[in-house]
Amino acid sequence: MEKLIEKNLSLLISNIRSKFDSLHEVSEAVIKQTIILPFFDVLGWDTSDYDEVFPEYSAGNQRVDYSLRHVKKDKVFIEIKKPREDLTIHQEQLLRYAFEAGIEIAVLTNGRLWWFYLPLSPGDWKDRICFSVDVMHQKEKEVVKNFINFLEKKNVVSGKSSEALKFARKIYQQEKKENKIRQEMVQDSFINEYNLQKYKDKGYIDAKDNVFFDRIVDACNFFGCNFKGIQRCFIRHPVESNRYLWFPKTGRFGKEWDNQVVDNGEMITERERVKSSEWLNRDLFSRFKCSIERVVCTGEINPSTGRFGYRFRGVFILDKEATQKGGPNIYKRIDTKAKGYTSNFLNKS
Repeated sequence: MEKLIEKNLSLLISNIRSKFDSLHEVSEAVIKQTIILPFFDVLGWDTSDYDEVFPEYSAGNQRVDYSLRHVKKDKVFIEIKKPREDLTIHQEQLLRYAFEAGIEIAVLTNGRLWWFYLPLSPGDWKDRICFSVDVMHQKEKEVVKNFINFLEKKNVVSGKSSEALKFARKIYQQEKKENKIRQEMVQDSFINEYNLQKYKDKGYIDAKDNVFFDRIVDACNFFGCNFKGIQRCFIRHPVESNRYLWFPKTGRFGKEWDNQVVDNGEMITERERVKSSEWLNRDLFSRFKCSIERVVCTGEINPSTGRFGYRFRGVFILDKEATQKGGPNIYKRIDTKAKGYTSNFLNKS
């Protein structure tokens, strides 16, 4: 019996997919006749018996398109809309009807999308959606399985459909929570002129947070500058006189310099790709001799977003013992944190 239902559902879905493009402008009545009622038939509901499939069912002072019933008890409310209609604006009304009637399962559909709800679930009505089926775009086997789990008559009558939807809701809510966390992580992973205040309030930035600046100018202004734009990669710290701000581009992004972050971020190596001019050689020698600390943000791709930015790496100083003549300059990390000074930037008109 189950195999026969699966086969008939597959045939019905294939038929709907072949003609759905021609149904975009049709009325709700056509959708009911060509899509909804055939689904009910295949799933074991007797569409000729109003004690099982009750059309235009009265829910208080309102009506829903269908109530699926068993032994004269309402089990599922189903509301149908036109193919091009926005389902979101009809959710609250359907859920209110279903909640007031004590219905466990509600469905909102335009023939292609089928949104499943648990109207009696606690919380805001917006959180009561628990599953979505897309007849046109999801895999056919998945569509078949979900219709059987959630709307086959024997599963609805036995309560298995309700339990399946409750389980689906747990998964849906967990995925929703995880997606929100990921979005927040992506949003917070870039510091720019719009969210500097958050990091200013924190008072410092930590390399362990894997935070990126959108641009060099955003990083400079976080550390106390008041720039509108800047391209230099080596800048004196505007507040802490013993430090410089350094923005080396790593890997393939460095045209003149081959900069690499190694040893889990504890070390940065710096090597020339091209022969330096005389003044640059003198500058390198000067930097080698002095023990200045560098607040480092490396130019690289943020793996969370695929965008290029400047990742805060910590405070580094040249390791004179490890740096050999003719080899790369080696900088070791001495602190994962650096203080932020953003008041000038944030308070400017």
